[in-house]
Amino acid sequence: MKTNKILIAAAAFAGVAVTSAVIVGVANWNRGAGGTLSEARLSGSLGEPLGAATLSEPAKASEHRLGGAVRNLKKTELETDFISLDWDDVFGIDKYYVYLSDADSDDFTLVKTVGESEVTIDDLKSAHVYNVKVTTSQEREGGAMNLPAASITAFTRPKPVTGLTKTHSSKTNEFKWKQSKSADGYRIYRSADGDEYELISEIDKNKTVSFADKDVEQGTFYGYRVCAVRSVDGESLESSPAELTFVSGLCAPEGFKAEIKDTNITLSWKKNAQATSYNIYRSNKEDKDFELAASTDKTKYTFEKQKRGVKYYYRLEPVSEAEGRETVTGTIAKTVTRIPTQSELKAKVTSRAGIASGTYIEISIAHQRARYGRCNGQQRRLSQHSHGSLCDRFPRYRHDPHGTRIFLLCELLDGLLRRLRNP
Repeated sequence: MKTNKILIAAAAFAGVAVTSAVIVGVANWNRGAGGTLSEARLSGSLGEPLGAATLSEPAKASEHRLGGAVRNLKKTELETDFISLDWDDVFGIDKYYVYLSDADSDDFTLVKTVGESEVTIDDLKSAHVYNVKVTTSQEREGGAMNLPAASITAFTRPKPVTGLTKTHSSKTNEFKWKQSKSADGYRIYRSADGDEYELISEIDKNKTVSFADKDVEQGTFYGYRVCAVRSVDGESLESSPAELTFVSGLCAPEGFKAEIKDTNITLSWKKNAQATSYNIYRSNKEDKDFELAASTDKTKYTFEKQKRGVKYYYRLEPVSEAEGRETVTGTIAKTVTRIPTQSELKAKVTSRAGIASGTYIEISIAHQRARYGRCNGQQRRLSQHSHGSLCDRFPRYRHDPHGTRIFLLCELLDGLLRRLRNP
């Protein structure tokens, strides 16, 4: 015990804080733990780090009590923008320093100082690879003494895929999404009628952004999940899933059209066997700003007193509702229409009148009489044939009320008919 007091006093005189770790080390030496005092001391000068290599094997077994390097550094959570790590407690340590660098760089930056044996590093890039180092410090007079660092490679998850959209549903369920440039590929999971999701496809190219499931049954409910995948050194991480649901056969209704009567617009379509109702969306723009305008369980719907001169874009979405599962919508049908303005309608009527008046020509009364007799003679000659002539069905021409115009449409058609018969 006298020797113990001398050793502790010498350590204090040398400027080392007399901590429980020092006392325990001395006690172990006295109990004959199998090592010498020199094997449990600070290696080299007092300013050098205390590494695991400076301890004898018996001393290493009690390292958590003596203080030392961080052990068992491991990843606990990896997300798109943060990494969480933890490690074993180091006895007598009150600070841990966390350093970060990109995987292809040795330029480490101190990002966190923590008092517990865990850390979350946030504000990171998605699907990015990082190197992390964690080291400890022991307080003593004159400043901190850093110990060797533990290191690990970790990477963040890719972001979820976006733009997941149904494209077809009949004998196949088809969908697409936008390319994830930070992912290496994608995984497709499927659930049928509410069962557990199962992996049905792995896509190893990030440029492949569509999938068609051909193993489906009409009227069956399917759920799909699409995950972007990032792989590093044989380890892979999935993004959180993007999801969509199908009822096979719930597709865009056929025959979707718009009809105008006065200022009313009537939409009609053919019934879809899987639909229980339909949603009608409307916008004045072709590809955006659509709002739900009506819902119906019929195959026809009329919007009354609509504005003239306004172009209306319509989208028709079939809906399937069933007890015990979520409501599912199908792929959409599109149509567009516009009610003419009053001035446009007047211009149209005038244009038609102009075309009609153009079929009349000025001709003398004498010429009219001569051609009338000629037409009658032709009628008699052609009446012997079974096919007859247009003159058999209506007059070759007609006099206008003033007796100065003749309508020649019938004669023109007869001429075309004669050419077809005698090319």
